Amino acid sequence: MEILTKVADSKGRITIGSEYAKKTFLVEKNSEDTIILKMAEVVPIKEAWLWKNNSAFTKVMEGVEDAQKRRFKKVDLKKYQD
Repeated sequence: MEILTKVADSKGRITIGSEYAKKTFLVEKNSEDTIILKMAEVVPIKEAWLWKNNSAFTKVMEGVEDAQKRRFKKVDLKKYQD
């Protein structure tokens, strides 16, 4: 683990290196003197359900794989509607 000393500027900003430019982070404040940065990817709310529904996600991935292999079949979409 590398430990660096950084000083925040007058607006409270600390640079962490150009390799992190344009990356998204979660900022976790554990205590008064501990802050943890975790790299993250953000999913739009309207799409988050798919990442939470393992069955639906598996079906989508199977469909993508089938499409890549040009395997197509008729599916009754009403079966998957709530």
